[in-house]
Amino acid sequence: PMLYTGRIQRSFNPENDVDYIAFRLKPGLTIFQTDQLQGAADTQLTLYDRQTQTILASNDDADGLASRINFESDRSIDVIVQIDNRAVGYGRHVTYTFFVIAEADFTPTPTPLPTQTPLPTQTPTIPAATYTPYPTYTPFPTATPQANWPTRTPKPVWPTAAATQTPRVVVLVATPTPRPWSAQTAASVTPDWQATKTVQQATWAATSRARTATSTPPPTESMTVTRVATTTAQIYSTLRIELFTDMDGDNLLDAGEGMEQVLVVVSDFANTFQRSGYTTHGLLLMPITTPAEMVQISVPYLAETQHLTLAEAENSIQFAVAAPLLPIELP
Repeated sequence: PMLYTGRIQRSFNPENDVDYIAFRLKPGLTIFQTDQLQGAADTQLTLYDRQTQTILASNDDADGLASRINFESDRSIDVIVQIDNRAVGYGRHVTYTFFVIAEADFTPTPTPLPTQTPLPTQTPTIPAATYTPYPTYTPFPTATPQANWPTRTPKPVWPTAAATQTPRVVVLVATPTPRPWSAQTAASVTPDWQATKTVQQATWAATSRARTATSTPPPTESMTVTRVATTTAQIYSTLRIELFTDMDGDNLLDAGEGMEQVLVVVSDFANTFQRSGYTTHGLLLMPITTPAEMVQISVPYLAETQHLTLAEAENSIQFAVAAPLLPIELP
């Protein structure tokens, strides 16, 4: 256990974390208390006699989810305070504050504030501005106009006969493309020449003014293609991941509490499996295609990583973030 030296703030991290604090009790009334609970924190205090290991007092919810023990002793004894979390949430954001008030500290004597000596008043001195006259610029000399050169007489443009353009013939040749087929036997297939035939017919019509020709459709081409078989990875289990802001503190994903489009990365410890996805309404269902017994789930946005032992069918894990708290009295 740690030795109590003053008001401290602790977190329930990692999972199933329990804090122990040692304290020397003096005769009279002593108060042990927790407050400022954040995240999914629900403290429970248990007071032990350090020498006999017996329970002297215990409290769970004295003030909401916070705890308080009022213990009066007739002698000086060493005690240990055990602080555990009654909720299911753990992590760096699940925090609380613990403090002890002895009977001698109930009415502290106020310390007078030191008297401040006012600073002397300074009178600003503004120096007089000194203006520098602008320099006098010398005007540029006037340019002398040059002599006018004679105007060039344009040459006559003689008409020329229009060139006769020969119609351009474009022939499209289809390139056979391999198609997936059975790997057991190879078959000969005939490509579709309909598009090429249409272009050729238009070309023959354009050249029919000069000569009459008989078109012959292109020969049939044959090719051998192979179908490739695909395999599907085996799914061993399904992982249900919930990310939400617990507005009502019930540790359940309610309507309106889910986090949208948050990246989640799932991997095993042997670096043979890694998969990622984004949440929708705070929920992400991810198939597990590795026979590993344990995986780690990371949420970079929350800087949180949890480990989970996989079951045979469906597994679930939660990342619950506490709602922001407002002060009791606004300034």
